[in-house]
Amino acid sequence: MAAVRPPGFDAGSPASSARCGPGAEGAGAGAVPDALTDEQAEAVLACCRRPRDQFLVILLRDTGLRIGEALGLRGEDMHLLPDSRALGCTVVGAHVHVRHRANPNGALAKSVSRGPSRPATRCSPLTLTTSLSGPGWPARRH
Repeated sequence: MAAVRPPGFDAGSPASSARCGPGAEGAGAGAVPDALTDEQAEAVLACCRRPRDQFLVILLRDTGLRIGEALGLRGEDMHLLPDSRALGCTVVGAHVHVRHRANPNGALAKSVSRGPSRPATRCSPLTLTTSLSGPGWPARRH
């Protein structure tokens, strides 16, 4: 749990997070997951003390990536330019490549591989806010 919590943050009861995912009570096929309101997202963002953390919160908010997917991103996965074709990427627009692979930090994208010649990967488009918050955070980190 975060050391700094936004005013009015309610972590819920321990029982509410004891079981989640497929088969959890109340979860049904096609159920829409709970999401933060804009005000709640801004409160979480206000608690971020490092540019890296701000970028992560913005990335999660704007793309809908799972936390394991976001934590497993590497520099080469983030194409923050409007056009990265000059770098060899065929996807137009700012985006991130989410790849299922082993990561030193244990983060894991849950995408499923379609065989050795077609590893699990997908692209998630980035908003202008997300792409502008990304550049330079590694240089600004503490």
